[in-house]
Amino acid sequence: MSVTPNLSEIIEWDVRNWSAVLDYWSSNSLQTFAGCKALEIGGRHGGLSLWLAMQGAYVVCSDKEGPTQAAVEKHRVHGVSNLV
Repeated sequence: MSVTPNLSEIIEWDVRNWSAVLDYWSSNSLQTFAGCKALEIGGRHGGLSLWLAMQGAYVVCSDKEGPTQAAVEKHRVHGVSNLV
């Protein structure tokens, strides 16, 4: 079962400013993210990957040393491991 994440799980720093882009993408996208392919570069803890997968995108979560175990767990808890 998916749990709704809070913004600090998606954007791990400067939540106030960076959350505006999520609002923009949510309200101004000409299409949905469902079925799209996405790449998060520098994902570390997988926050943006989580958000994109929750929108239905297939996501590669990448980082210099690979996504952390916290990212893997975050995606599992929110029920999107199959998309990341």
